[in-house]
Amino acid sequence: MATRPWALTASVMPVLVTLALLFYNNSVTGNPLHINWLNSVLAIIGIMILHSAGNLLSDYYDYKQGVDTADNDFGAKTLVTKQFQPHEIRNFGLVLLLCGIILGLFLTYNSGLHLLWIGATGIFAVLLYSKMKFNYLGDLCIFTAFGLMPPLGTVYVATGHLFPYYFIISVPIGFLTLGILHSNNTRDIERDSKAGIHTFAMALGLNNSIIYYYILVIIPFVWNIVFALLGELPLMAVLVILVFPTAYKNLKTMSTAKDNIENINFLDLSSARLQMLFGITFIIGLLIAVFLLRIPTL
Repeated sequence: MATRPWALTASVMPVLVTLALLFYNNSVTGNPLHINWLNSVLAIIGIMILHSAGNLLSDYYDYKQGVDTADNDFGAKTLVTKQFQPHEIRNFGLVLLLCGIILGLFLTYNSGLHLLWIGATGIFAVLLYSKMKFNYLGDLCIFTAFGLMPPLGTVYVATGHLFPYYFIISVPIGFLTLGILHSNNTRDIERDSKAGIHTFAMALGLNNSIIYYYILVIIPFVWNIVFALLGELPLMAVLVILVFPTAYKNLKTMSTAKDNIENINFLDLSSARLQMLFGITFIIGLLIAVFLLRIPTL
């Protein structure tokens, strides 16, 4: 439970969407690439391991910094309740980080040396996240780790080639992942201020944080629609619009934060659900597009 496995969809979803888009593009082209599905599965496992390591080390540093306390209703409970000792959480995180590095080196051997700098970026994100979060840069760290690197790294381990095109996934999935973090940080503005840390939500202030959340939630839907109409994504990528009612509900919840900050106590969970549903619907749209391509024409 200390690794927070329920949060792993945030890291797994960009990998799964990338693989679905790769599968679609392979179906469109007359000269499909060979996809190493073993490497693809290992990439999913690897990002889950690194995400878990990041959760553990973040909880350790939050506890040491005084962010997570016994009188706080949110945040990690494993340390403040003395269920685990700080050194146990820290060591567990470092062991998982080592496992992720070993798996990454194996994937590098199987795919190519470019994975070294892609993987190193993920490792640094795990190690530096708490420091960056405390100094306004948490959003940049998370967008890099969950938006930019997973599509590029997934395609590379699956095909052995770098395709910057797959950054097209970075914005919709990355922004929704940022929405999870930002809703959490907006809720905790006052608590984080007392702890002496500086999140991006604190820099924005409550009113601007609400606007920023709107941007993070709305842009992914607009992005998919625009790029589908431009032909950069299959038309079925617009299927994500089916989950916009969930997004609208989250937007309404965030808008009430100015009346009572407790209204968004669980918005981070709702934002995580939105990211998961958006990703699943995106994948379904891509698979439907593949199916339609294979229907014989008269």
